[in-house]
Amino acid sequence: MGNCNSIAPADAASLSMSERIDFLKGTPFFMYLDTDKLLEELSECFTTTIFVGEGEKMKREDSGKTYVVAKGEMELSTVIPSTQSKTQFQKGFLCTKTAGDIVNKKQTQKDAMRRVSKAKLQDFVDDVSLCAKVDTLLMMCDDSKFEAFLKEHENLRTDMEHIIDSDIANFLMPLPFLKGIKESQIEMISQMCKYEAFDESATLFNQGDTGDKLYIVLAGQCEVIITKEGDDSDDETTVSRVERGYRKSFASEKNKTKNGELFSDLNLKNSDSPRPSMEDENSTFLASMKPGDYFGETALMVNIPRTTTVKTSRKSLFLTISKVAFHNFVNVCEDVKERMNEVMKARMVSKLSGMDIPFMQGISPEMFLTFAHSVEMHEMPKDTVIFKEGDIGDRFYIVIHGEVRVETGSGNKDGNKEDGKPRMKRAMSMDIGHLGPGKYFGEMALVAHTERSATCACNTHAILMSVGSDVFHKIFDDNPQALCEFKLRCLQEKAELKHILVHPTGLNMFNAFLKKELADENIQFWVAVNEFKKDASQEAAKALYDKFISESGELQVNVPGKMRKEISKIVSGDAGDVNVDIFEGSQNEIYKLMVRDNFARFKKTPEFTDFFENLGIFIS
Repeated sequence: MGNCNSIAPADAASLSMSERIDFLKGTPFFMYLDTDKLLEELSECFTTTIFVGEGEKMKREDSGKTYVVAKGEMELSTVIPSTQSKTQFQKGFLCTKTAGDIVNKKQTQKDAMRRVSKAKLQDFVDDVSLCAKVDTLLMMCDDSKFEAFLKEHENLRTDMEHIIDSDIANFLMPLPFLKGIKESQIEMISQMCKYEAFDESATLFNQGDTGDKLYIVLAGQCEVIITKEGDDSDDETTVSRVERGYRKSFASEKNKTKNGELFSDLNLKNSDSPRPSMEDENSTFLASMKPGDYFGETALMVNIPRTTTVKTSRKSLFLTISKVAFHNFVNVCEDVKERMNEVMKARMVSKLSGMDIPFMQGISPEMFLTFAHSVEMHEMPKDTVIFKEGDIGDRFYIVIHGEVRVETGSGNKDGNKEDGKPRMKRAMSMDIGHLGPGKYFGEMALVAHTERSATCACNTHAILMSVGSDVFHKIFDDNPQALCEFKLRCLQEKAELKHILVHPTGLNMFNAFLKKELADENIQFWVAVNEFKKDASQEAAKALYDKFISESGELQVNVPGKMRKEISKIVSGDAGDVNVDIFEGSQNEIYKLMVRDNFARFKKTPEFTDFFENLGIFIS
């Protein structure tokens, strides 16, 4: 290995103008220089070249300059105090600067000078070093020539200075998973950032691509689009649900995506409202992103495909952090990794609260906080067995990304339980269904205090959240929506109408069925009585009677004549005051009618099966 003093400047004439221009074409500068003359003028700012031999470090006196890597590779590495002892140190590779990358420690030092003493700054320069991985040639920017170039072309100043002098730390500090970390760590990440420029109408990534970096908008503007895929292109309900979910996410931070993913890659500070002009038959425009906005940070944390497509609407400049570089960083900064995990867990729980998942509705903010603090994240490869049929249930799971396969008959193959007692042997396993994002499993063993009734395994690469039994009962035991859904999952095809009606999705599906049977006045009356009980009054009773009970009612329901007369006397004031139970008897009569007639037929329809499959319950 060489040392700082082994660096030898190359002959300034070693690169011709045409060579310098060729190297500059691989940098973000090129995006803003649309004529050969401008490229020639800029190349005159980079006439000094520096050669760094393999294994040699950049000289300290050169570290305040701005360079373009012309050839070779430079490794950025660090030495920081260990979390266990201030007298011990951790060393770690952070990232690689390759041809076309800009190496600029000037702004980093400027930021640091504002925050720390000169002595500490000197330590920081020592701790973060650039070393040549192979023989490397750098082109150094002459500050005075560069300023003269900008004076000649003031229209380029803003864009050029974004590249040379961007206050990178100020763009990084708002990132939720970086809040509260040390200034020196922010500066370290600043040096890992790369500048990437894109022309107008360029695609940064497509929906479904593998995420590999975070983007921060420095200049320009890009558009976020969701595309319709496969058979969904003709599914108006799915498309409109997705669009509503995304639009809601920009307003309320509660995100939903095309395939139900609970991740959002979009964090907008200055974004415009969606513009219909960006929409076409195959895509829906969601938002514009401007300087200060960032997106793609999920790619730094977990392995999931991009959930949107992002395209530039004008020439744009971005700061980017690659997933590989960021992982190298957190490997030497454990406190950042812990912070990142906590932010991710809190985000996932927040997204759950904004999804149309009935069992999550009704959970108090306090309980959500408990959930967020207790939840564990699991990233699992395809075919990982999460638990087996016959196992003791100890955790509740929610699918965040990917798909989980549910099987029966695939438990302990030797016919014995863990306690050694015999159990029924099964010849083969049966795939009974798949669970996607937003679906959950594992609750039945916790609710009924029984063994696992099926085996669950990852059908694809999957990301799950889970909580233990104690937290599960603390959160859900007093939640009517959750208990209703859990009971439905236990009862399955034996579920009664009362269980269906308590569930929001079940109520809507049964109502739709009754409309087909031209009998929806019964369910409307049943719902109206429940609303009346919340705020009973003489006026409300009269309105409900006139609409449903009166023989001239718009939606008259079939109740016995004697009951009709008794209610009429009460609402007219001839038989005492109105109370919440005035319609109790008539509601029970209509419920019995629906059970005897409509519900019996409803249970034989595909809609009944679909309802349970939407809950992740598979019945024959």
